[in-house]
Amino acid sequence: MRTILERVKRIMEAYPSERSGQKYVRSGRMFRSWRIKKLGNNKGYSLGNVAQFKGNAYPQFVVGDAYGTSQAWMHKGRWPLFREVTEKELEALPKALEQEIVMVARREGFDAR
Repeated sequence: MRTILERVKRIMEAYPSERSGQKYVRSGRMFRSWRIKKLGNNKGYSLGNVAQFKGNAYPQFVVGDAYGTSQAWMHKGRWPLFREVTEKELEALPKALEQEIVMVARREGFDAR
């Protein structure tokens, strides 16, 4: 699983080209804020982005949320959706492993559909 999360992380770290007429200066905060975290007692790993600006988290507006929504209009079609990148990488997993992930996710209270 960590290998798959590493691939997703590398894809998500890539910045798209600047928008025409873009006025803001990129800080690199999104790139630096991707984290793979080991979950306790062999529960696996999680991947997320902890970027904040003035105390406000904003990754969901750049790469979307767990449902593939919340991406701001100016990022649509430029930044990949985190959910879509993750799902594409998960397609490479054997079916049995995928079923195990779904079962654990449901047990932990996540809707894995």
